[in-house]
Amino acid sequence: MARFTPTGNQTPLQSSLKAGVYPCEVVGAKAKISKHGNFEQHSLRVRVYDEKNDDWEDFWDLLTFSERAQWKLEEAMEALGIAFQVGVPVSIDAEDWIGKTGTVLLKEESEDGQRRLRLNKWLPRERHVQAEAVSGVRPAQSQSSERFSF
Repeated sequence: MARFTPTGNQTPLQSSLKAGVYPCEVVGAKAKISKHGNFEQHSLRVRVYDEKNDDWEDFWDLLTFSERAQWKLEEAMEALGIAFQVGVPVSIDAEDWIGKTGTVLLKEESEDGQRRLRLNKWLPRERHVQAEAVSGVRPAQSQSSERFSF
C-alpha cells in the first residue's frame, strides 16, 4: 500500500527547464512487454540537466523493439554512444542504458489543455558541440550512481 502525508499544497513544483537542447543521463531502465504482448520495450528514466540554473528533471522515454520503431532505437543508441553496425544484429539489456550520457531535445506540448515538456528527440553525438552553442549547456559528464535513486 502506498502512503504519503498530505501538505495541502496542490501547486505543482515548477522546473527551470524550458523547451530546448539539454545534456542528459539515463539513470534507470526497465524491460517490459508492449501492451499487445508482441514487442519487447525498454522504459528509460532520463535525467535532463539545466546546468545554467543548477536544476534537473526526470523524463521517461519508451523504446520499442519493433521494425516500425527501429529508427528511435538507433537514434537513442547513437546519441548515447552505444556502438552498432548497420546490418549486424544487436542484443541490449535494459541495464545497458544506465549511466550513458548524451543530449536531448525537449519540446513543449499541450494535452487536454495542460502544457508539459516531453523528450522529443535524441541528438547525435556529433551534434553535442552544436547543442552547447545553441543552448549554452554542455553534455553531462558521467555521474556516480550514488547521486541518483531509482
